[in-house]
Amino acid sequence: MLTTTLDRFSDDFLADRSSGLNTFLRRLSRHPLLSADPDTIAFFTLLNDVSIHSAEF
Repeated sequence: MLTTTLDRFSDDFLADRSSGLNTFLRRLSRHPLLSADPDTIAFFTLLNDVSIHSAEF
């Protein structure tokens, strides 16, 4: 599907993107190597206060 500037916020497009993101994150969390990576763990457990983790980078 070709997305133009005008339809990138359409309900169908956003639903497709949301579904794709959920699929990606589910696969990432189940991957044996990637799920044990410190960056992946930080991403999934990151608190709302990003400044706590920003010192690590």
